[in-house]
Amino acid sequence: MTNFTPKVKRLNTGGQDQVKLGVALQKQGRLDEALAQFKSVLQDNPTSRRANLGAGNIEFKQKHYDEALVYYQAAIRLDPLKPMPILKAGKAYLKQRNWDKALEQFKAVVSLDPKAVQAYTGLGQVLARQGKYEQAIQEFRKALSLDPRLLMIRIRLAQAYIDQEKLAEAASELKTAININPQKWISYAELGRVYLKQNNYGGASEVLRQAVELNPDVPSGVRLSLVEALIQENKLEEAATLLREVPQTKQLAPRQHKLWGDIYHRQGLHREATEAYRAATLLAAEGDADSDMMDNLEALEDQDDDGWEELAESYKSSADSLVSENRKGRRRMR
Repeated sequence: MTNFTPKVKRLNTGGQDQVKLGVALQKQGRLDEALAQFKSVLQDNPTSRRANLGAGNIEFKQKHYDEALVYYQAAIRLDPLKPMPILKAGKAYLKQRNWDKALEQFKAVVSLDPKAVQAYTGLGQVLARQGKYEQAIQEFRKALSLDPRLLMIRIRLAQAYIDQEKLAEAASELKTAININPQKWISYAELGRVYLKQNNYGGASEVLRQAVELNPDVPSGVRLSLVEALIQENKLEEAATLLREVPQTKQLAPRQHKLWGDIYHRQGLHREATEAYRAATLLAAEGDADSDMMDNLEALEDQDDDGWEELAESYKSSADSLVSENRKGRRRMR
């Protein structure tokens, strides 16, 4: 009897199963394995839009923005009327600080889909980073008109108001964000920043404590804001304890030294305050400190505390100004 082996005809699915596997692996955080699946599909079928988009998303997550753009642009060429690859390309250009290209992509998405919330958000982010706050606010407002419960967009809107010193408007948006989701620490942290600017130190310490309670791993800058509020409330021992717990980094060092100066100054330790303010000034100005101040410091090294108190006041003013400008510059680079 002749053995019969049936022949099974394989259906060409264009790598759909592999694409699905790649997506599943990505959700599990197995990015390298996911990327391998997408690349395998593209070797056999370079016209797979989903595989190009999937590979681009992996490269984006790994901060390989040039590589991500190659895949996104391929997906766009395959179907120019699909908004998602264009939106993703816009986000990649945003990460590269290529503002013109990012704006071009986000505007293209809006022309294809006038209800694309993420495109309005992207436009707002770019415009805010360009210092065009009024235009940015308009774009964030458009996004919120489509979904008023989008928390991060409302926080970005509040940040744009803060950068314009429109503190009442910023506080209003942040309170709304807290009402929408009371468990998000960032809303409390940003509201604390507003209260500090308004000299509402009791309110600032209250909401900043809430931020730390909700997320013990908050960025160190949030803890420094709490330290600042406590100093202004004259809770110096608690402020010093918290300040010691904040790891010193190059980015935060000017502010940390400035806060130590504030503590020492209130404690009447004027020599220590002067040294802390001097360090803050030097670091914030990247070594470009005022030479007259340096000469004064040398002249007063052996004098009594009255001389140090006068010099501490001088350094405090300089440190306040330079640290503030240093922080504003970092926020514009976000």
